[in-house]
Amino acid sequence: MLRDGNTVTIDTFYMCDHEVTQAEYEAVTGTNPSGFQGQPAEGEIQENRPVESVRWYDTLVYCNKRSLQEGLTPCY
Repeated sequence: MLRDGNTVTIDTFYMCDHEVTQAEYEAVTGTNPSGFQGQPAEGEIQENRPVESVRWYDTLVYCNKRSLQEGLTPCY
């Protein structure tokens, strides 16, 4: 409930249980903007590192494309 007494209802909300990985981001967008693309620590897999160096607009594009791939309605 909000301070002004109004109630907001969200019908469906999906959230991932981990940060978006470089592999996931690249699978959706075809690009990997990450600056950390070399020399992973021992036992670490490069593609499983979180994607970073992503501009805000590109995050919206990613979310919309992923929604379409999963048969969902884009929200941005």
